[in-house]
Amino acid sequence: MNTGNSSTVSVVGQYCRSRIRKAGGSGFCVHIIRADETQDLPAAVKARCRKGRGYEFPAAGCGLPAASALKIRYFGTWENSGYGIQLKVSAYEILKPETVKGMTAYLSGRHFRGIGPALAKAITDRFGDDTWMILKNHPDKLLSVRGISVAKLEALKRGFRETESINELSVFLASYGFSTDRISAISRHLGPDAVEIIRANPFAVMDVPGCGFSIADSIARGLDVMLASPQRIKAALVSALRNDSAFTGSMCTHSADAERLAMQLLNTGFAEPPVSQSAYRQVFQACLDEKQISVSDGDLVFLKENEQAETRTALALARLMKHEIPVPLKQKYLQELERCCRQEKGRKLSEGQKEACRTSLCSRVSIITGGPGTGKTTILKTVIETYRRVHPGGNVTLMAPTGKAARRMSESAGLPASTIHMKIRYYDREMKYSECAEIPGGLIVVDEMSMVDQYLMDRMVSCIRDDSSHLLMVGDSSQLPSVGPGDVLHELTSSGVIPVSVLTEVFRQADGAGMIVSNAQAINAGSHALACNPHFQLVGAADERQALEEILHIYREETKIFGIENVALLTPLRHKRIVSVDHMNRLLQDIVNPEADGKPSVQIGGTVFREGDRVIQMKNTIFASNGDIGALRQIEADEGSGDDASFEIAFENGNTVHYEREDMQNVDLAYALTVHKSQGSEYESVIIPMLSSQKCSLFKRNLLYTACTRGRQRVIIVGDPEAVNWCIDHAEAGMRLTRLGERIRKLCNL
Repeated sequence: MNTGNSSTVSVVGQYCRSRIRKAGGSGFCVHIIRADETQDLPAAVKARCRKGRGYEFPAAGCGLPAASALKIRYFGTWENSGYGIQLKVSAYEILKPETVKGMTAYLSGRHFRGIGPALAKAITDRFGDDTWMILKNHPDKLLSVRGISVAKLEALKRGFRETESINELSVFLASYGFSTDRISAISRHLGPDAVEIIRANPFAVMDVPGCGFSIADSIARGLDVMLASPQRIKAALVSALRNDSAFTGSMCTHSADAERLAMQLLNTGFAEPPVSQSAYRQVFQACLDEKQISVSDGDLVFLKENEQAETRTALALARLMKHEIPVPLKQKYLQELERCCRQEKGRKLSEGQKEACRTSLCSRVSIITGGPGTGKTTILKTVIETYRRVHPGGNVTLMAPTGKAARRMSESAGLPASTIHMKIRYYDREMKYSECAEIPGGLIVVDEMSMVDQYLMDRMVSCIRDDSSHLLMVGDSSQLPSVGPGDVLHELTSSGVIPVSVLTEVFRQADGAGMIVSNAQAINAGSHALACNPHFQLVGAADERQALEEILHIYREETKIFGIENVALLTPLRHKRIVSVDHMNRLLQDIVNPEADGKPSVQIGGTVFREGDRVIQMKNTIFASNGDIGALRQIEADEGSGDDASFEIAFENGNTVHYEREDMQNVDLAYALTVHKSQGSEYESVIIPMLSSQKCSLFKRNLLYTACTRGRQRVIIVGDPEAVNWCIDHAEAGMRLTRLGERIRKLCNL
């Protein structure tokens, strides 16, 4: 095997004891390993020889197995540390157990979920030295062991395939310095044939989250892939387009920018650039010919998947709009709407709100947009009530991008609501795209549309197959655009094809919301004239240190008044600043949930989780939705490396989930949030740092507007007026490159 690092060594040893282990179990650990005397080890290690007992040395790494009965092949590099020479482990391979005790330990490992030590012992008691052969060649015989159900058998088969695949992959990738977590991710994504797939095309790993061009390129060089090969150039082009989309939120890239970004990936770090402009352009043309990319307006380059996502969305919406509602049915809607407005006491609609109801009921596809307090919820209730009067027993489907937004929608409408992802089974790996779950025909309402990215929109409208459906989309077009690529709500409202009801009159002026709403409107209008009272405050801070002191003091006081779950620190930045999300989460955690004797805690990556923490789901999964917030109720960790730590989280959507260690990679602390992550949520009190020293491309009017509209009773901005005014002066509507609106217009012949 060609290696990316000639200093990488492999040593076979057995775990003796832990030297360093974070409280409650940590990803990083230092184990004392014993190796036999036949191996080639550094002299400093051999000097520790105890006659007849082999050599002992420290091994440092993440998630190292702590089972003394197993033999492990460790891959890594020797380095000097405060404890002398130690092996810095980049990967490891669990060797075939040679003893029954070793086999029992192997089956008790984290890859065999739900088995546990007792059931593992029952298996080895039954099959003894033949257990490995049975598991590999005749796994169905395990059903003869009491306690092994069909489900447990599948877990055993899956665990065996996974460990075999990871072992093979670990050996193959040992010299590249990949972490065990990354190797596991590659194995899960590429499957049991991962090694063969990578040998054939090392750039296949770019489809694995967290593995970009540089990682794939390091493997490719180890496999002697030519630097100017079409395979490498194509991978750089794809990576450049994906990176630009992820960074800017655009669905396409100007051709000159795509070329510049790709050539940087291909030639940076070489004295003589290995790839010429002509070689790049030949591959670019080949990708065009093969329809792996497309060009729009002569200059905009789309990846195939991005172009298809926009095209499918436009086709689905155009199809719905072409099936006009019959005139008699429209008349019936309007008659029932008038009756509904007369009969519902306490629900008096303005003429603008009534017109929004009429438009929504009489259109297959429509949009309602407006800021806080403009009556979107009132209109939604009225539309649903009118629709159900005309169609008794008809389907009404309510959806939102996040769990919290769905719950708020359900509470206000009085009907069940779910996340879009759950409704369409977005993360069901067993379901092919063409088989996505169908949304029942009827009235389909989607709230918080500003948060819906192009990929989610594509999947959602593909699930609407009944042409008699009404699709009503509700959102605030002044808020931040989606985290994912696309500018869906802006493109739909500006298409000139879809009926849009724009609400501007503010009705909600009671209590503290009045000042918050009026200031939000001023921000949205580009005005610096913000009024202050106890409900909307500007607290001066000259720099980050002063801001930090003010924030900690304010946070303590606000949580005393409103409770921890009703107060949020919303900051523009996630990393690298004193008042960023990552740093503030640690400080606020120590205020409200400090470390204590007997309180379980586990460190995963750079985050320490403690029982009682407030946490947020960072990615959509089949267990929880992106943005769901909950309480970490229970942590159970082993006494070894923490590999088998388990967690119980009670989410505010009413679900309680049980996570393993690897599931917690998608969970973070939730005392401080980015403004993006706060969308779809409201809090009694929000604290917003705004400092000139932190000004960056994120400081835009829609960011400040979105942050302020998260507060119900109190908004406290900590910082300086210059930073606030900077945000207000810099608008960003429609800045993302996308052609969704244009595609809809063309399909509707406009």
